[in-house]
Amino acid sequence: MPLGDIFKKVQVATSVYREADRLYYDAVAEEMQQGIRDDGLWLMAFERAEGDETRAKAFYIGLRVRRLKEQATIMAAAAQTKHSSEPPVTPPTTPYSPDPTQKPYDVVGIIVCLFILFYAAILVAHGLSLP
Repeated sequence: MPLGDIFKKVQVATSVYREADRLYYDAVAEEMQQGIRDDGLWLMAFERAEGDETRAKAFYIGLRVRRLKEQATIMAAAAQTKHSSEPPVTPPTTPYSPDPTQKPYDVVGIIVCLFILFYAAILVAHGLSLP
């Protein structure tokens, strides 16, 4: 494979990862606008910020994006094990009381889009095409 082709594939894969990152941050921004907050992550961020609310907010955003990425990885692993003999991976459940005004399909739709982008990035990185 010529070096130019490898470089183009790397550029595409990098662009896909950057777009996925942007979507994760968009999802967190939408959650914050709707007043949705993971209290456990917020406390972690607040502790790390030593009580400074502004710094805690910045730390929270990073922690929440990382959690969304981890959830997407778990979903990808579950999809892969679905076709194998191994038992499926199930994410741990946490107590959550949803806001009745929240539109649950917004967050679910974003997570599904992120999963599709993640899957496409893996395919591109391995030189495969979408089925």
